Amino acid sequence: MTPVRSTANWRGANLIELFSTSVRWAEEFPIRLGQGIQESDFAALAELGLTYARIPLSYLWFGTGPYGRTIDHSRFALVDRAVELGRAYGIHVSLNLHRAPGYCVNSRSHFDIAESGDLFSDPSCQALFREYWTALAERYADVPPEELSFDLLNEPPEIDDSVFATVFGRAAEDIWRVTPERMVVLEGWDAGLRPPPREWALHPQVVTSVHLYKPFDITHHGAPWVAPTMAEPAWPLRTDLASALRDGYVPLPGETTATWDDAALERVLQPWFDIVDAGGAVHVGEMGAYSAAPAPVRAAWLASALRVLSARGIGWALWNLRGPFGLADTERGAHASDLTGAPRFDPDLVAVVAADANDRSGALPNSIGTSPNQLGR
Repeated sequence: MTPVRSTANWRGANLIELFSTSVRWAEEFPIRLGQGIQESDFAALAELGLTYARIPLSYLWFGTGPYGRTIDHSRFALVDRAVELGRAYGIHVSLNLHRAPGYCVNSRSHFDIAESGDLFSDPSCQALFREYWTALAERYADVPPEELSFDLLNEPPEIDDSVFATVFGRAAEDIWRVTPERMVVLEGWDAGLRPPPREWALHPQVVTSVHLYKPFDITHHGAPWVAPTMAEPAWPLRTDLASALRDGYVPLPGETTATWDDAALERVLQPWFDIVDAGGAVHVGEMGAYSAAPAPVRAAWLASALRVLSARGIGWALWNLRGPFGLADTERGAHASDLTGAPRFDPDLVAVVAADANDRSGALPNSIGTSPNQLGR
């Protein structure tokens, strides 16, 4: 079935300068903590023909007082810059709360900091969560919906439908009271892999977001903040079935050894394809393979993933533009803090992205983000 709405034109990367206040991440990612989003990154996206930038935010950049629980609206100037650059370069900006009051998926990481409270049970955290999104909705009410969307929370845990409606439904409704046509992005659970409730997934002003880090043995090979993976991955990847099942693998009938390839990625993503087939909009808000994996393996995996997504009219965003999950400055260690000069692009990965652009040259005319009257209303 042809999708009613498509995110095919949302192709790009996360720009992560504001995703955390922890300086530890600068050991791994070439980020300028506290300096805001850089024009050079928007220029690089535009040069590559990319059209989308997800801006993950920690609310702690914008809060004052104990645990940052009082909003300082003047600090949203950091976000203003990203929105302005997106408009100047013709790149859709999606603002995301990566850390929200009472929840952050990285709060137990040794690279990050613990989070106080519980967004899913504490009414005060929920009220502040809605207050942040209302403030952002009001601040950018004049920005057209084809230029700006709101991704409510990064990788929420699994919760029941009533809690989902209390936390995310009420926040979305607060946004729509300010700007009824604003697209709201709702992420899946299980590290962003399982879809949110269907009634929300098919809402005409909702894009559902999946994060594609499968198989983990490739995408996080050698990443220091996770448990060690296999010694030397390959693509396609053949591994024992038990470990693959723990990683979300969907086996074929009678299969005794797992084979990760294009078809395996399609099976893992089938619940999201079902949303597309039912007329919903789906986007991959994060993806990528850490640079410790062999370069040819990373390029082959990315090519497979983009082929699978292109066939369904689904857009994507790498976790980094610059950095070990991205297209440029992928080296870690000493290079992570070297932010001078032009970005050093990986030619093989850039070639994969260029091939994806050619595959999508006939993008669906009703793609989200192409004009105000093509938003699926």
